[in-house]
Amino acid sequence: MFRTLAITIGSIIVLAGTIRAGLDPSYSPHAVIDTVPFYEGAEYDPSIPVPNDYLKYSQGQWPLRYHELVKYLEILDTSSDRVKVEVHGSSYEDRPLYNVFISSEENIRNLEENRRKTDRLADPLAVSDSQELEQLVQGLPATAWMGYSIHGDEISGTDAAMQLIYHLTAATDKATLNILDNVVIIVDPSQNPDGRERYVSMLQTYKSKVPNYNRFSQQHGGVWPWGRTNHYLFDMNRDWALVRLQETKSRIATIVKWHPQLSVDGHEMGSNATFLFSPPTDPINYNTPRHYFDWSPRFAADQAAAFDQRGWPYYTGEWHEQWYPGYGSAWPTYSGSIGILYEMAGVDGRFVKQRDDYLLTYHEAINKQFTSSIANLTTLADNRVEILRDYHNARKLISNDGKRSKLAFLFKPDRDEVKMKRFIESLILQGIEVKRTS
Repeated sequence: MFRTLAITIGSIIVLAGTIRAGLDPSYSPHAVIDTVPFYEGAEYDPSIPVPNDYLKYSQGQWPLRYHELVKYLEILDTSSDRVKVEVHGSSYEDRPLYNVFISSEENIRNLEENRRKTDRLADPLAVSDSQELEQLVQGLPATAWMGYSIHGDEISGTDAAMQLIYHLTAATDKATLNILDNVVIIVDPSQNPDGRERYVSMLQTYKSKVPNYNRFSQQHGGVWPWGRTNHYLFDMNRDWALVRLQETKSRIATIVKWHPQLSVDGHEMGSNATFLFSPPTDPINYNTPRHYFDWSPRFAADQAAAFDQRGWPYYTGEWHEQWYPGYGSAWPTYSGSIGILYEMAGVDGRFVKQRDDYLLTYHEAINKQFTSSIANLTTLADNRVEILRDYHNARKLISNDGKRSKLAFLFKPDRDEVKMKRFIESLILQGIEVKRTS
């Protein structure tokens, strides 16, 4: 009996040794540190607060918690004349939802005036002639709306948003100043804080002291209901046209009010992928304005060039279609915005081992979304006048096409008055004219 016990214990010890130093280990005793900079050669204003000073873990080492983001935004709002932070709504768990406006000091100082001029530019009937149009587009900054992590368990987007906010606020290089002079950026850093907090709490609960890079480990995935959905387990990236959720309503109100010419929607996908971005593949909804097909490849080419500089793999099209109008990258295009989708391979923690044994770090995931955002904003800044002109003309074509079609939609009043009221409110919120027949 004792001999059997000794053999068994000895076998366990040998097995344990094999696991610790195995041929294909699942565990690493060390946290991998990615030293690739977010922005090569960056110089920052030392008076601007640095995100790492307000995070438990340095950026890229672990997903930030929502209260850390909120604290940083509150401090940043009083630290720079390039920034204005506003609360545009709240989640169902009463977490505030933010718009972070970033631009040059002059553009922020004239923010409301620029909004009124953009509102005029967006009105197909307001601009009297081509001369007035040229005066508008020559002196008006473009507007970009940058939304991240509408799916709460697609987490790297929010961390990338924090880095983007810091960089645009503190950087002093010529390229960044060019963006700030030519673009008003609106960052929605975490579109689904309830789902994010639910999911990051799971990752924290299931992680071990010895980091695990096996993508099948529970500490890389959590358990149902994960974090994709909001408090009521609704996928908010299906709600852009339906407008049923309070998070969607305040977000859409922002876009309708500010008329962005560029709209970015940052997501994640499976751990074994690389990085996907627009333009999409077929089917593409036939109501998509024509100028989208001219500009989308231009943005993609500049984004691809930024990835080529880093040696990062990527792809476009394939499974990303744009038929359903209720996606975050699709809905803004119907009003003339250039909608762009990101899909970054998910890490869900510090790092994950991909199928080809590449160790993908969370820092790299953040960096790819951040680098993409800088590339897109640079394209918008460099082509500001042409894009503003095309935006106005696209909205005029959208209106004229509707008139030429001679289509009108007549809805018989529903006996359910509450349902009818909600339907009408959703149309009006999206900028659609609704009238009562006599």
